[in-house]
Amino acid sequence: MAERAPIGFSDLLARPREAADARIAYGRLDLQFGDLWLPQGPGPHPLVVMIHGGCWRADLPGTELMDYVSEDLRADAIAVWNLEYRRIGHEGGGWPGTFQDVAAGADHVRELAKTYPLDLRHVVSAGHSAGGHLALWASKAGLLRGEQPFLPRAAVSLAGIVDLAAYRETGPDACGGPGTIDALT
Repeated sequence: MAERAPIGFSDLLARPREAADARIAYGRLDLQFGDLWLPQGPGPHPLVVMIHGGCWRADLPGTELMDYVSEDLRADAIAVWNLEYRRIGHEGGGWPGTFQDVAAGADHVRELAKTYPLDLRHVVSAGHSAGGHLALWASKAGLLRGEQPFLPRAAVSLAGIVDLAAYRETGPDACGGPGTIDALT
């Protein structure tokens, strides 16, 4: 059997992909938006608050990384709110801006449910890598959250970077080395 070369971001993103149903701002800044993927049918639909990875860095792809999984979830009658957020390298990214954006995006699901058929009793946050870290964070009340934050019922962290201190010491330089973690803490 011939060996296959691993694919990179450019290979992945070159694949055809469906579009979200709507791009909606959750704040005033250009990067404070989410792509809403709605299943067919009247709903109300369960919702995944999707948070992309990419090492928390602005020089790597954003929401488009999660378009394929968002499309698959939509086909399975699950709505997706695929968040963009300020990342390290964007003005205001890192601590606290990245976290403020994720909090505001998660809290915005209450507003979305006023217009779209979403079931707020069945909401989870999910993310990959750095997004897995942020999905776990978004599922808990705490710093930077309002008095009544919207808390997903559960979180799914796909290969999430969950121990920032350990990752700072031993993580690969692929995410920018210790400087990336320093910008988040």
